[in-house]
Amino acid sequence: MMTRSLFKAVALSAVLAAGLLAAPATQAAVLNGIYDTDSSKGLPASGLSFTQNLYKEYVALSNDRDNRGDNVDGELFNHKALLAQRRAGVQIDTVGDRILNDQQRTVFYQATNRLNFVYDAGGRELAPLETAVGQVAFDCWIEAEERKDQKDSAGCRKKFEDAMAAAEQKVKYTLGQVEAPPAPEPAPAPAPVQVPPQEYYIIPFVFDSTTMIPEGEQQLSKAIKDLKDLDQLKISIRAHADRSGADGYNVKLSRRRAEAVLNRLSAAGIPQNRLRIVEAVGESRSMVPTGDGVKEQRNRVVELDLRQ
Repeated sequence: MMTRSLFKAVALSAVLAAGLLAAPATQAAVLNGIYDTDSSKGLPASGLSFTQNLYKEYVALSNDRDNRGDNVDGELFNHKALLAQRRAGVQIDTVGDRILNDQQRTVFYQATNRLNFVYDAGGRELAPLETAVGQVAFDCWIEAEERKDQKDSAGCRKKFEDAMAAAEQKVKYTLGQVEAPPAPEPAPAPAPVQVPPQEYYIIPFVFDSTTMIPEGEQQLSKAIKDLKDLDQLKISIRAHADRSGADGYNVKLSRRRAEAVLNRLSAAGIPQNRLRIVEAVGESRSMVPTGDGVKEQRNRVVELDLRQ
């Protein structure tokens, strides 16, 4: 099929870009006209939990297609497994690149939006297994739908929907659902003020992403420990974006970063009634002044303020 040939070319381009074909000759066999469906097998899973699960799921899907005699898709999913094992970015199949009718495209665009919501809400960190299973099940489903294999398509679709439902439960809080309660009336005999070892945290994020850089993960873990140890502490959250994108986009990006932090707090057992204020300010209140369009790591942050 023309589309599968196109996918093969796309997969090979991605692998070349990631340097995967600079591997031993057995892994480069595809350059000699032989379908490469085996080079990902038996490699150690590496990276974060999401990436490890992604690798294992793509290996299983590649094996399934290879066993069916579908070498083209077996090779495609083998290359995706290799990318995951090398901790490179692995994208889902693009709806427009598959031969589908308008009704099918609508269904898969909706599924893509659902998966993107889970990504943006921190699914890779909060629900790594479910999010990885959902991504690979999407690829399985859209490929089976193009082949007109209704039984396989239905099975992959159910696996996708079950994984998404489980992931969505783990990333269930969005900023619109969070209401910081009004300040309580002063108590007649207030308890002694608790002071954490560190009262203010800066959590940096990856460019144009809701994923924290390693320093941000460390800072959030410290903040969560303080909040668990000192149960009277309240939390103020302010999320930012740098000035490299449009104003409206940056407000939405900062909102998703706030949601990622909220979901991590929720997963750690920190209740919403400990929130004092939650703000998503985009680029309007930069931590470091810059010109418009400037990428600045110090502005891609969420502030956590535990000061009373």
